[in-house]
Amino acid sequence: WYARHWREPDEIGKMLVGLSICILAPVVLALASATVARTGQPVSLVWALAFHLLNDLGFANLLPVGLALYSRAAPKGVEATMVAVYTLQFAVANFLTGYLAGLLTAMPGFNFWMLHAGIMLLAGILLLLVRKVAGRTLAPEYQSPPAS
Repeated sequence: WYARHWREPDEIGKMLVGLSICILAPVVLALASATVARTGQPVSLVWALAFHLLNDLGFANLLPVGLALYSRAAPKGVEATMVAVYTLQFAVANFLTGYLAGLLTAMPGFNFWMLHAGIMLLAGILLLLVRKVAGRTLAPEYQSPPAS
């Protein structure tokens, strides 16, 4: 449907869409934390469901597109190594997540979750820079359809 109405974005554009959706997830928790701080009452389970829906939807649009980009743009002969590098970054991200989790009791909830959103926003800015610097290199080489 999208491709019929607009030009389909490149892979980094698709990753930015997924990342934008992901950024909304901790913002939802920040708003829930602000509500708890303001009212002193627990919030509805709907806040948690909204967080997980946005986080999972964004991640589902980010992970496979990034994997496709890494495997397609890798130099011939090192495709599997680049896929391993792509997977390794998730281990690094999980270590960072563990560190950030330690800040939960040291920071107000709103600030804690906005820190997460800010880190993801920084990742989006870095993706935009990568697109600007290496966009042509990373762009897929489309072949014209064979003549009938």
